[in-house]
Amino acid sequence: VDSPCKTDHRDRSGGWCYMIFPSHRMRTGVAINAVDVSKGHDGLAALVKNDLRKEPFTGTVFVFRSKRADRLKRVYWDETGLVMICK
Repeated sequence: VDSPCKTDHRDRSGGWCYMIFPSHRMRTGVAINAVDVSKGHDGLAALVKNDLRKEPFTGTVFVFRSKRADRLKRVYWDETGLVMICK
């Protein structure tokens, strides 16, 4: 079996170890000012478009923080819809 990577590595049993590399680099945009993190994914996408003047549907990950800096929200487009991650 051919390995999909340029450099092949065999494990100790002689089998192939496959390495997965992303096809492109992921871009990240970070909002400098605190935002209202009670906004949903649509509200944060509007913030990206209107305040940051960026296109929210490109796959770029946009990171927002709350005023107290105790919460983060990340929004990105994954070809099927907007994804929002809260921490």
